[in-house]
Amino acid sequence: MNLGAIPVGEAIAYLNRPDEHRVIVAEMRDIYGDMGRCGVIHLTPNGSVEALIESLTISCRTRARGLSLAMLVGLLRHPAAKFQRYRCRYIANDANRPLRMLLMAAGFRPQRGTDWLTLEAEDLERLELPAWAHLEYRDASVAETCSG
Repeated sequence: MNLGAIPVGEAIAYLNRPDEHRVIVAEMRDIYGDMGRCGVIHLTPNGSVEALIESLTISCRTRARGLSLAMLVGLLRHPAAKFQRYRCRYIANDANRPLRMLLMAAGFRPQRGTDWLTLEAEDLERLELPAWAHLEYRDASVAETCSG
């Protein structure tokens, strides 16, 4: 699932510019083994209150394990991603419908008459993850790990 505003490789290049961009890479493992990197989010701060989600990629491996929502919530709750509001542009097509359903499950709401979705931090904090999903933040600039 890819929001795909910019290529993932370009988002990774922004890791060297943390004042302008926040790129968070997530890894996942479960009882069957390590699945490696399964999520990337690229945020561009708009002041100190709001962040624009430039790119979001979540592997279908997380979906197969029932962890897509935990992965997205984990990325947005990362210490480097603390904002009061998140915005992303979503352009509907058949291929990315599962991503829209995931964004809506996370609490994103459409802005009437636009292709923008917004999420308030307070709505994000109210989300409860399944008891079997555990988030582990290893480093504020490196990764988030989701176990299930």
